[in-house]
Amino acid sequence: MDDKTNNDKNQTEQPPAYETVTVDDQVNQNSSGTINLQPEEVAPDVVSPDISTPAISEPFLSNNGEPVVYEENKNKYFLIGGVVFFLILVFFVLFIFFRPKIPASQQKTVNLTYWGLWEDKEIFAPLISAYQTKNPNVKID
Repeated sequence: MDDKTNNDKNQTEQPPAYETVTVDDQVNQNSSGTINLQPEEVAPDVVSPDISTPAISEPFLSNNGEPVVYEENKNKYFLIGGVVFFLILVFFVLFIFFRPKIPASQQKTVNLTYWGLWEDKEIFAPLISAYQTKNPNVKID
């Protein structure tokens, strides 16, 4: 089998890419096809940039010669905390005063059944009657 034949359709050869190159004033081409490059002329007063290490800035000094310490302004945190506290307080007060109150006439009567485990009913009777006088909507059988 011939190895030069490639039957895989994903492995097709790409045609070579051609690039158009323009000839500038600085590039001269001889008749033989070689390119002569001319160096760029630089003015004599142009100085190459200094490639030294960057200067280390000194810290800012106060009037007495000590370095100035940066302190973050804490007032904005107190202001934000105060606003949040005030909003929570307002919502709490509004909830206390404007919540829907259930009138006593709309409360339903609740019936509880006392099963009486080891003790007799006579032992718990005074406790049950005292609880029913405190809570008139609760009936204990």
